[in-house]
Amino acid sequence: MHAQAAINRDFQTGDISELTISNIKENPPSVTGKRNIYFTVSSAVTNRVYHCIRADYSVRRFGSGDLNPESPGHMVCEPQKKS
Repeated sequence: MHAQAAINRDFQTGDISELTISNIKENPPSVTGKRNIYFTVSSAVTNRVYHCIRADYSVRRFGSGDLNPESPGHMVCEPQKKS
């Protein structure tokens, strides 16, 4: 699963054990190959919730139609506003 691989790469192992990642929604790649992964990260330690978007590009390998899960990406997380 591309979304899980991307999230695991963006957060260090020590941090993942204290975080809960939920609501993962992955859009299929657009014509340009860009795809967005939306998810929520919550921390039991700090009692904070973040809404995150990770954007990356599906890169096709020469000679094959396989998507490359190692494509570079960019992630932005913003704290959820308390209501």
